[in-house]
Amino acid sequence: MDALEAIRKRRSVRKYTGEPIPREDLEKIVDAGRLAATGSNKQPWDFIVITNRETINKLKVAARWMDKAAAIIAVVMNPSSRWWVEDGSAAVENMLITSTALGYGVLLA
Repeated sequence: MDALEAIRKRRSVRKYTGEPIPREDLEKIVDAGRLAATGSNKQPWDFIVITNRETINKLKVAARWMDKAAAIIAVVMNPSSRWWVEDGSAAVENMLITSTALGYGVLLA
């Protein structure tokens, strides 16, 4: 799937199968976030990939849709960067589009 097709097809999904996501695909998704443009190339982020079911169950108190999520990617931004909101938004958008291109349903929360 090319980038424009992935942009057109991207939708928010709140129901998941619970099927595991291969590590290789998770790495591609996070790498797409890492490759996002940033102000002054600061890259003011850390990406935390959570696949452990026990940890996801602890996090689901924030949102019930997490119940069957195979993975959660937390994007932790450093607010000391002048453009941290814009940089984080670009990283997340890259990950949303990549996830769609790989055939996964995702939700920005």
